Formats: sequence, C-alpha cells, structure tokens
Amino acid sequence: MRLSPGSWMAQPSQAGIRAPITDPLVMRISLMVLIVLLALPVAAEPGIAVLLDSRHSGQSELAARAKRFLYVLIRQNKLADYQLSLKTMDLATAEGRRFQRDFQLTGRDLPALGYYRRQGNRIDMRNLLRAYKDPLATAEIAFRCIQVDEPNLITSTTVWTGASLATDPPGARVLEGETELGVTPCQVSLAPGRRQLSLLHPDCASESVVLNLKAGDHLERSLQLTHSPAELSIESSGPPLDLVLNGQEVGTTPLTLPVQAGQHLLEASGPGVFPLELELRAEPQTRTQAILRPTPRQVRVGLAEIDADGYLIGPSYDLLPIPSGDGVEFDDSELAQRLEARMDEADLRLVDSQAPWDCAVKLDVDAWETSVTVQLTILDRAGETMQTLSAQRGMPWLTFNAQGAARKRALQMIDELTDGAASWIASNVQPTPLTAEEQAESLELRVLGPLP
Repeated sequence: MRLSPGSWMAQPSQAGIRAPITDPLVMRISLMVLIVLLALPVAAEPGIAVLLDSRHSGQSELAARAKRFLYVLIRQNKLADYQLSLKTMDLATAEGRRFQRDFQLTGRDLPALGYYRRQGNRIDMRNLLRAYKDPLATAEIAFRCIQVDEPNLITSTTVWTGASLATDPPGARVLEGETELGVTPCQVSLAPGRRQLSLLHPDCASESVVLNLKAGDHLERSLQLTHSPAELSIESSGPPLDLVLNGQEVGTTPLTLPVQAGQHLLEASGPGVFPLELELRAEPQTRTQAILRPTPRQVRVGLAEIDADGYLIGPSYDLLPIPSGDGVEFDDSELAQRLEARMDEADLRLVDSQAPWDCAVKLDVDAWETSVTVQLTILDRAGETMQTLSAQRGMPWLTFNAQGAARKRALQMIDELTDGAASWIASNVQPTPLTAEEQAESLELRVLGPLP
C-alpha cells in the first residue's frame, strides 16, 4: 500500500523512525541557524610542512631526520593530530610543484620546514626555514616559532634525549662521572652519544650501565642490583622468642644468620609477652646484634591521682596561723609506693601517667577521728569511671598514736582494694598492643664489626 504525503504526515511515527519536520516556522529557524554556522570563521589550524625534492637523496635524508625530531616534539607536547598537523610536501610530485609555484620556492631553498596556519582551504605560511643542515636544531626552531603564536599549546621546544632507569631494589643514585642525575626510579636527561652511568646503592654493589643515544632517543633500562652480604645476631633479654624475618620463620632466640644488607622486618613472639614487629637495618659487610627487650603481656595501669586527707586536733588548732597539735597526716609518696608494689604482686603494671595506659586508678584516702575511708576508682582511657571500690575501718576508741593507727589501716585497705581492682581489671580490661614508640624501645642495635 502506498501512502500519500498527507497520509504520511497523519501517521504516528513508528518505533525507531521519526516523522519529518514539516512546521514552516521550525524549518525557517533551522535554516537560519545553519546559515549562521556556515558564516562563522573556521579556527586556523597550525601545522608544519616538511619540504623536499625526493630526486635528491641528501634532501630526503635531512627531511626524514627533521621529521623524526618533529614527531618527538609532538609527543613531548602531547599534541593530537587536530591540534598540530605534520605534512610532507615532495616537490617532485604534481602537488608539490603547485606548492612550489604558490610560495615561489627554488631548489636552493630545500630542504625546508614551513610553519603555516590553515583556515579552510587557505594556507598562510608564517615562517619558512630554508636549506637547513642541522635537522635537530631546525625542528626545535620550528617549534619555537609555533610557540610565539600558540603559547598555551607548545610547552616544550627542545628535543629531550635520555633514559628511564629503574633498579631492584630502588633508591640507587645515578651518576655520570661526578654529577648526580637522580635516584631510581627516575628519568635522566643526557646528551646524545655514548653515555656511561654509575648506579650506587647503600646496600648493594655498584653497577654501571652504558647507553648509546641518538638525539630524541628515550631508552628504558631496568637493572637487578646485587645485595651486599651482612650478618644478624638476635637475642632476647626475656623469654626465648620465635622469630619471623621478612615473612619467613627463621628460628628462636638466640640466633645468628646471614642476611642481605638493608632494611628487614622482624617479628618476634613468645609466651606471656607482647608480640613485636620491628624494622631493623643490617649494614653492608658488617655483623649487627639486635637485642630484644620484650614487654610482659600485662594490663598497663596508670596512676591518675592520689588524694589523701588527714585531720588536726588540739587547743591550738583555732588560735595559731599554722595549725598544730595531734592529728593524722598521710605521705602521698608512701601510698603511691604501696599501690605500685601491690599492683606488681597482682600482675598489673603501673606505668607513668604520661605513658599510654589501658586503664587508670585514682586513690582517695580520708581519715577522721573515728574512721579511715579508702576509695579506689578505675578509669577508662578517656578518664571515665568504670568501677569504684571502697572500704572503711574504724579507729580504736583509745589510742596514743592516731597517726600510726590511721596509716596502718589505710595501707591495709589499699592492699585489699588493689587485690579487688586487679581481679576486676583482669576480667574486664584487655591489654592493648604496644604503640610504635613502645615497640621501638624494645629494640637495641649494636654493630659488632666487619664480617670475617
């Protein structure tokens, strides 16, 4: 069945097919937009023409070398084809002869590099480098000419010659003579020709590499360095420790083994102590001793505060500027020593208040004429109360030594509360792993001397 134009316009568009636009207003607007777009000027496209007469072998060779350097510069500037065109114009062809007539070139001008800008079919020649003898220098001059017009397009106008160097292990210094060029992995810029480089690594034997470079060459070299030998002796100041060196089980302390010079990862573990993970260095051609000082796997308890209050009595208490007479006064340092000793007996480790701790204890002692009260508070790492233990003892109704009686009762209650706190901490507080600083303090390195 055939459809007339009217019937076609009346049919709804089928899947995948759009009905043609027939609205006169829409068609007029579309035509006007098309006319405006065609009238807009086309952006001028920069380009380089390599000009030669292929009937002369010398020109062909120089042109080929210049084109090679131009391609290097295009890559260095990361230019796409639409950003910069590179054309070869052979004056031995009909197209080349037309180009020669248009720009009035003679054989004496060849080979040449022409920097032009194309806008539509029109070519505007901006610079012409004639009869060059040095393709490398001429290619660089051509890019400097372009850079004048296109400063945002051209960032590199010098042909880069050099090498990318990588070593295993990395970190080797790269030297040419006495001049250091970089540390692997690195890129080094070199003059063309035969270059000899030295690779110096603190843990490896020195190596040399020879590079034969042409201008614009970018070579890649990866070298395996030979580690210098060393010896490592590992001892423990505590229980014997199982050792893992660089992921491999090597034995139990004390242990002496040959290693490669350089950094090593040592893991040590044993019963009742915190595991250690340490980085240590074995110097080339030397014997190194590592002394491990393991830390007992105990809860670290910090001493938060001791607040001990006594009392004074007597007729002069209210009369003299400085109270005097009978009474009770506690020695804070004695209470701290008693607490520390009892913590140690309970297998808890009292640490400095500035050091990392798993929990802390706060001690409050109050003495009155009739009783002594002791309160021990357990705090978490944030200083919040976790548990409170307290005890009270009455004073004797008749005593000639209130100071001694109060001191004796306070020390007894500290012992009792510390035992209770130790039991509670053992059930409710887990020791946290050693910090990096604590681990570092667990290692002592000594250089024993050169290898025999």
